[in-house]
Amino acid sequence: FPSHDISLLTALMWDQVQSLREKGIAGDQISSTQSPSENIEAMKRWVNGHTEILYVAPERFDNKMFVAALEARVPDAVFVDECHVLSIHGDNFRPAYKRLGDVVATMNPRIVGAFTATCPPEMEADIRWILGLQEAKRFLVTDRRENLILSSSEMDSDLRLVSMLKKITGPTIVYYST
Repeated sequence: FPSHDISLLTALMWDQVQSLREKGIAGDQISSTQSPSENIEAMKRWVNGHTEILYVAPERFDNKMFVAALEARVPDAVFVDECHVLSIHGDNFRPAYKRLGDVVATMNPRIVGAFTATCPPEMEADIRWILGLQEAKRFLVTDRRENLILSSSEMDSDLRLVSMLKKITGPTIVYYST
């Protein structure tokens, strides 16, 4: 990964773009890990039809230059990963997710996909309402990941978290509110 500023989202986008390119698919990203000139070049490649798949974070839709690039070449499909964020975190954690419904309505892509592993019925209804997908087909795939252990604990101090982590062997991901 070419940057010292690594986040899960930008690292995932970079990995996906590299994987596409290895398969001969013209993929690109617009992200904070790239310089402004690299992002402008990626937008030019999109507008000129040299990019088939473009990865962006929802916050990118607040950028007028990016929106202009999409207006110049409207995407045929829009896919929202981790779409549960639309419902549960959209107002404070990632408010740009809430605006994706406006993007979908304005761009009117032929295909809209929303993907998540976390979606009870009331959340699905909220996601459908936000994206304007009330009549969309629903596909449910249950994939049992026996190699993953998921747990949740209330942490009242950083010391408790450190103590818990010292007991764990193997790769670990921690989501922590602070």
